[in-house]
Amino acid sequence: MKISGSTLSFSLNPKAHQSQTATAYSSAPSALVTVHTRRDGTPSIGWGRSTISLLDPKNARKHRMIRLRVAVGFAKKMLPGRSLITTANLASSLAEFSIIYNPNTKQWTFGK
Repeated sequence: MKISGSTLSFSLNPKAHQSQTATAYSSAPSALVTVHTRRDGTPSIGWGRSTISLLDPKNARKHRMIRLRVAVGFAKKMLPGRSLITTANLASSLAEFSIIYNPNTKQWTFGK
């Protein structure tokens, strides 16, 4: 993450390289969510230890609205990949927001 003025930007590095210096940043919600297509053609996203399908379970031809809750907090500087982030390390309160998938436009947006 990077803060520039009042804009928060997220690293575009692949997940395997998140602890390395970022090559580029983006403030778009799509920087936090990567859509994958399963073997059966179902678009889905990985979220934590879960996989979430973008298709409506009742009508597999329609996409569904998805709201993912996210919290961002700032911690004291640590060794990347070697230290755990805990609430004791936080130097700020958590800022909560949502990333919302709009099935009509098939786009991700930020929400409250």
